[in-house]
Amino acid sequence: MDERLFSRFQPAGAQVFLTELTQTAGAPTPLMSMTSPDGAFFERQLMHMRSYADLRSDRMGEIDIQLDDIISFFTSALQLDETRSGWIFETLSAVLRLCGYIEFPLKFHFNVARPSQLSTRVMPIIETPTHGSWPSGHATEAFAIATVLTGLLYRQTDDAALFSMHAVSNSDEKLGNLMLRIAMRIADNRVVVGVHYPHDGMAGALLGISLGEALVNYLSGASGTYSY
Repeated sequence: MDERLFSRFQPAGAQVFLTELTQTAGAPTPLMSMTSPDGAFFERQLMHMRSYADLRSDRMGEIDIQLDDIISFFTSALQLDETRSGWIFETLSAVLRLCGYIEFPLKFHFNVARPSQLSTRVMPIIETPTHGSWPSGHATEAFAIATVLTGLLYRQTDDAALFSMHAVSNSDEKLGNLMLRIAMRIADNRVVVGVHYPHDGMAGALLGISLGEALVNYLSGASGTYSY
């Protein structure tokens, strides 16, 4: 699974390319093109972090679990059991590995300082990762999983039409919106503990959704996917 996916998705500087599904007149179109805000923007983001820190005592239990496991928050909401849905769990694990393959080159490219590097008042309550802050890896992974699971929920047969998370979330599909709310909670928790700015989660959300949509469209035989 990794060989098939890694060979198709390629991070390059501030962009992510997909060898299929994103072509314009025969030329590759980036699946995602990202531009990081400047340092002054992230300094202003620090003003919002106090309100997140107030949630630490309420969220610490789930935050501890999310250090190593975010899949279970989605699968438990859908009542999925690994013994009966093994291939779904296998697929979600592959999604996580693909996200790591994509997100770390982007983090190193942008090299945005962590909140605690800009202000000693942040005081994170978990160990701060040494790589760049933007985009958030947890947010990327959570929204990619939310998107792929939504694709499985509402697209169980091959379908050449493009899958859009935006279209699902704007419909009356309660489970699709539940997946997004869980993903946002996981992204927010990284701000709560003090290792990310709020905007890191927003950038990771868009990156994760674009990767998730591409996976759903690729695996279901669609002729294209959305670029951002």
